[in-house]
Amino acid sequence: MGSRKKSELGEIEETTKKSSEREGKKKSSELLRVKDSLSYGYELIITEKPKVAFKIASVLSTGKIKRASEDGAPYYEIERNGKKIVVGCAVGHLFGLMEKGGNKWSYPVFDVEWAPAYKIKKESAHTKKY
Repeated sequence: MGSRKKSELGEIEETTKKSSEREGKKKSSELLRVKDSLSYGYELIITEKPKVAFKIASVLSTGKIKRASEDGAPYYEIERNGKKIVVGCAVGHLFGLMEKGGNKWSYPVFDVEWAPAYKIKKESAHTKKY
């Protein structure tokens, strides 16, 4: 009975391992597909807001607009006069100054560094994906 449990456990582990490998291959193939579609030789346009990115892509495109996203940040792949163009976006202020060491602002502050906005203000959490 003990060897049967080991065998079943081994099968479960093997199935789990195969499932993980398939998932890893799936993610790798998705990443390769994105990299292939955005291979060298394209122009990049960065807008301030996601809606503006779509509007610019709509105006410039001479064909189909392909919408994609990376970590939740949308971008559009278009073609115009045979040239690939990627229109991406940011959202407002992505970086700001904060006191080194992550301390809150106090008066006077002279030891500052650039930091992502989401680390400075909770209200800017949406900027993290950009």
